[in-house]
Amino acid sequence: MNAYILLLVGGVLVAFGVLKIIKIIHLIKHGSVANGVVQDIVSEPNENGGTISYPIISFPVKDKGIVTERYSAGFSFNLYSKGSNVRVIYDPNDYSKFIIDSLLIKVLCYILIVAGGVIFAAGIFKMFN
Repeated sequence: MNAYILLLVGGVLVAFGVLKIIKIIHLIKHGSVANGVVQDIVSEPNENGGTISYPIISFPVKDKGIVTERYSAGFSFNLYSKGSNVRVIYDPNDYSKFIIDSLLIKVLCYILIVAGGVIFAAGIFKMFN
């Protein structure tokens, strides 16, 4: 694989992981916490012929009752099931900006950063060899 492609892919993965961690930290500091329920799982096809599953979460908010939003992160495996209870941290000014507060989500962000770093390093190594 071309070294520049490795550098690009690695850099994008690191940037994406860092941005997700920043979003999580911001919501933890400034967001509101609620107990939500997975109302449904919607699956969409991806470019590889598989599917990505997105949980639809309902959670109570202070001034509007209960809102239902699609989680922005999708997974190629069923991480959640319909009816599961989840803890969410949401932006009180924009309910569509929320995270499922779980250790697994946070760990996945760090895995993206590490994987991206390894791919980026492989690109650098390939460039100079």
